[in-house]
Amino acid sequence: MTQYERSRLDALSKCVASGLQGRMIWNDTVLYILKLRTFHAKTVAPSFHGW
Repeated sequence: MTQYERSRLDALSKCVASGLQGRMIWNDTVLYILKLRTFHAKTVAPSFHGW
């Protein structure tokens, strides 16, 4: 493998790694929002609507 190929592969692996990290952060954010919504639905909403 030439130096050029190695540098290209390195750049690609960094890109993939940052993409995976970004996806993990995105998943955490979505899960957090879903948790907040279920928490809100169970606690705040019933008392707010007088159920």
